[in-house]
This record gives sequence, C-alpha cells and structure tokens, in this order.
Amino acid sequence: MAVFTSAKSSTSNNRAAVEKARSMVLTTTNAGFLSMTLNMLESIRRFKTASFPNVTVITEDQQSYDYLAKKTEIYPFLIVQKTNGELTTSQRLLVGRSNYNQFVRRRPRYILQFLESGFEVLFADADTFWVRDPFKDFEGDFDIAAHNEVDPPRKPVFCDGFTYYRPTENTFRLIQIS
Repeated sequence: MAVFTSAKSSTSNNRAAVEKARSMVLTTTNAGFLSMTLNMLESIRRFKTASFPNVTVITEDQQSYDYLAKKTEIYPFLIVQKTNGELTTSQRLLVGRSNYNQFVRRRPRYILQFLESGFEVLFADADTFWVRDPFKDFEGDFDIAAHNEVDPPRKPVFCDGFTYYRPTENTFRLIQIS
C-alpha cells in the first residue's frame, strides 16, 4: 500500500473536516458486473462488524439498480444509488472499449461528491473479494493510500481499483484533475 502525501500533508490544514469525516466503501456496477458485485458484498458480509462502514454501490443502469435495491434486506449495510448522469448499457463492459472507459471515467466525480460531503472513501472495484477489514490499515497522517502493483525497484504502478481517499486539499486537487 502506498501513501500519497506532500511534504506538508494537507490533513493538518483540514483538521476540522477530517475529524468530522465518516468512512465509507464505494463501488460502481452495471448488470454485466452484478455477479462480481454480489460476490464482493457477500465477502464483506462474512466479516463485517458494527464498526464497519456502509457500502454504497452506484448503479450505472436501471437493471442493476432494481436488482440491488431488493438485496438491502440481505445486506443491511448496502446503500444503492443510481447514477445521476448518463446510464450505461446493462451488458458486460470490456476493458479498453469506449463504453468501459466512460464507465470508469465517472468514478472520480462520484468519489469527489462523497469527499466534499466529508466522507473518507475507500473505492473498491466490484471484482474484489474481501477476507478481512482493510480499514485497520488506514491509520496515520496521509491523503491517499493505494496499492502498488509492482515490486520495487521498478517504477510504481498504482491500482485505482482499491484506493483510500481522505477529504483533504491535496486529495481534492488530485481528484479534480482526474
């Protein structure tokens, strides 16, 4: 896990906002990714404790919204929201194709909206399977934590499919240029 911070972390500049921050898990899906999304939700349900935050799923099509909205009884920690923008196809999206790229490019906007509301956001791709609570790893003074997919000494390649964001000035600047 890599931690992004400047020489002077902006956390101290936003101490009041950070102290009020709440944590959340955020992911996006459409009907083509529903099986992976359900797998992720089930993996979280198996270890979730009362202190674990809610999981917000932004659905990118009507079919996934309708389906997941019926699952909140099984997954009481689940909050289902429909995108406030353009809906995508309900079909599975292929990496590298234009409709997949559009799907992924909307994520920074969603993350920013929650950060501006004072949330600390753990964004996780729907294809993740959780075996333990990752929030225990996000302690200390930092702005963003992301997984480095390559071993040193190679140049880091950070995975934005599992990244923790704090509502700080540095984070806002980075998300706004994304």
